[in-house]
Amino acid sequence: MNRILLKRVLLLIVAIAMSLTVKSQSLVKYERFVDDGHVWHNCTRALETSDGNIIMMEECIDATTDFSEVYTESVNLLKISPQGMLIDSIKVDFTATGSLDSPFLRIESETNSNVMGSLCLNDDNELHYTAVFFDDNLSITNTIDIDLPVEGFTFPYKSIVDDNNDMIIVSKKDGSDDTYIFIKMDIYGEIKTIKYSMSEKYKNLYITENPLYIHSNNPLSYGCYFIDGAGRTTIETVILDDNFEILDFVKIVSYSVDGKKYVFDCTESEMLFLKDGNILMSSIVQETQGWNDELKEYIQLTKFNKEYEIVDYVRVASRLIYGDEGLFYINSTKSILKDSQGNIYLIYINTEGEYMISFINNYMELVWECSLEQTDANLTFLYDAFILDDNKLVVYGDYVKFDVGYFGFCYMVTNNSLSVSENPNNIRPYSFYPNPANDVINISFSPDVNAEKVEIYGMDGKLYHEQNFNLETISVNSLSNGIYMMKVVLDNGTTFNDKIVVK
Repeated sequence: MNRILLKRVLLLIVAIAMSLTVKSQSLVKYERFVDDGHVWHNCTRALETSDGNIIMMEECIDATTDFSEVYTESVNLLKISPQGMLIDSIKVDFTATGSLDSPFLRIESETNSNVMGSLCLNDDNELHYTAVFFDDNLSITNTIDIDLPVEGFTFPYKSIVDDNNDMIIVSKKDGSDDTYIFIKMDIYGEIKTIKYSMSEKYKNLYITENPLYIHSNNPLSYGCYFIDGAGRTTIETVILDDNFEILDFVKIVSYSVDGKKYVFDCTESEMLFLKDGNILMSSIVQETQGWNDELKEYIQLTKFNKEYEIVDYVRVASRLIYGDEGLFYINSTKSILKDSQGNIYLIYINTEGEYMISFINNYMELVWECSLEQTDANLTFLYDAFILDDNKLVVYGDYVKFDVGYFGFCYMVTNNSLSVSENPNNIRPYSFYPNPANDVINISFSPDVNAEKVEIYGMDGKLYHEQNFNLETISVNSLSNGIYMMKVVLDNGTTFNDKIVVK
């Protein structure tokens, strides 16, 4: 059997296997045209109602002023069906609203009504909190509009909501290079904790795009990670208890696989706490060794244990750093989502400027990926995403056509519904099992394929095992438990890398 025929047979086998597990395409889009010449509409928050519909918050921003003084004119609440139909809408009067960059927070109160809140700095540079309480029928039940007793708060500030329905907010203290302010308050604006956290290690650190996350639920602790001012590839993470006392500082600089060194580019990244104690991080990783015209960067989902040692990872895209292709980015608002079955959605922008969705199972394997429907927009913004109770993914944002106006959109993507991106270069002319393994790995090659050797590298880049292919088994019984990279080299110089786990 010649190589071309073999490749076609392998492609056919892969296509048949995928057809058994991937359903037909199911993607619903809601689109809203805003006929207003001077108002920019940001679809800044969305949530699922008890009856399965979707409520979106649309921030209406006066775009005629200078960007340093952009302010929110009003807020609309839109109710949309899962089929993409507008059911109802109301206008909310925020008496004191934030700027373009104000975060909107959503949690559920004790009375099971929905809460949308906004933080901003008022004219006196005081932190201001505005919130609207409303039910699933868009009836407003309460509003809050207060200044918080916090001094020295500056923009930018970041916030999350923890499992106790408390809002956690962080900002650097005004005029200080070694002090950050952490605040915990409830949904009614009642301050529970204000901590001015000071440390020499805070010096020259800058808040990343999505720095706050839950580090542990039992006992409760928070993580906040920064970019080192000396370089964006150094992560400095501070771990704090529920009173914002510093428990630990962790620095992540680089790691090695298959003899290559990689660094993290975390200018746009996100961390997600998992119930098993591990932590996921979406980021760009870059090669640092090799010829300039060969170096690559990748979109990568990395799993760390609580000691921030890499225990697993998966890559969904790559490009030559010094090539002519465009850049790709992690979605700056929300990039990682986990469904009730432990599967992961990773959202990023590829080199073509398309918003990509990668579906990764709980074994850290890429199952499928797709791009959202393209428009002829001049600018597109994806603001956030969340998962419905039935594991349907919702992503939303807005876009502008310079000669037409502004549009809001909301996509609903059914799990496992879109076709897999096929990359023939990833098709292996061999199979191997078991994985994880604790003694030997059995490997079998396709006809007319001649293998030369196999090498096994650790996450530290060290070569731990090497053998020529005179056997159909690879011994791993001398390796310690952990993740390794198996490099298979064919006699024609072609190489393949596979992640293996030794237990």
